Amino acid sequence: MNKKFFLLCFIAGIFSCKTASVLADYGIDKGDEYASIAVLPDTQYYTALRHGGTMSMFQNQIDWLIKNYQKEKIAYIIHLGDITDHNAPVEWERAKSVMYRLDAINVPYGLAVGNHDQTPNGTPSAGSDTTQYTRYFGKTHFGNRSWYGDLWVITIIATRTSTCLPPTAINIL
Repeated sequence: MNKKFFLLCFIAGIFSCKTASVLADYGIDKGDEYASIAVLPDTQYYTALRHGGTMSMFQNQIDWLIKNYQKEKIAYIIHLGDITDHNAPVEWERAKSVMYRLDAINVPYGLAVGNHDQTPNGTPSAGSDTTQYTRYFGKTHFGNRSWYGDLWVITIIATRTSTCLPPTAINIL
């Protein structure tokens, strides 16, 4: 159920862009046969410098996206969450230093909030706090982007709420 909901929310976010011609702004024309969505999975060990993870690994992924976004017709870049390992400010600063480089190429991107991105220590059941996420990758950062679709709040179950920042993020609180 959750996977289907996330997929539906993600697809709705992609199609909620403010302008109908937004893809043309990123090198994707109406007659093109395809567009790509690039996916960045868990980077928490890069930003925490743990378990063999290094920031150069993260930087290399972003370098590849910057170098190849036009050739690969990348219309959107999604980070799947677990950006940080311990929701520590130093880890957020590291993620910011790499992810904000995508702003220079103006390709729509967003980041989902993972359990490691919430306090305390990646345990949302102990009290979800997405303050750091919001500080670095919230509406303040994305709000002036032409492709940003604003904030959606969808109630799933009486005790759970999903906040979607299409096309910026999917967050289960």
